[in-house]
Amino acid sequence: MEVNQYYKTVKTSLRSIVKDDVVCEKINNCVKTSNRIVIKTYLFLRLLTLHNYHNKIVNPIMDNDFVDYCIRTVSIRKDKRGIKDSKNLELKNMLNEFYEQEFKPLLPLNEEIETYTGMTFILVDVLQVKK
Repeated sequence: MEVNQYYKTVKTSLRSIVKDDVVCEKINNCVKTSNRIVIKTYLFLRLLTLHNYHNKIVNPIMDNDFVDYCIRTVSIRKDKRGIKDSKNLELKNMLNEFYEQEFKPLLPLNEEIETYTGMTFILVDVLQVKK
């Protein structure tokens, strides 16, 4: 049985949907910040993979937790509340060491580190590993 579905796309600006300029500005800032974090995380993952390949090191399993640790490595969290996560401490130390020795020297000198406070669910969803 064939179903005819008709979809219509209407392009409009964010300002026509969100009337409050403050909310619109917050959404734009969040999108820009998450974009910078995603780009930096992808670059970090690529460099780590190439580094491990050239040094004949087995890459860790790249699941959602691993990507989350990479996000936490390339960005910071201003709010330090919560319980310190002690699982995968070896992985965290390896990522931090790689960041400091290999990745950080490649970044521009005055580049600020992005904060991911309040954006954990957005970033993990954007960088979700597909199985």
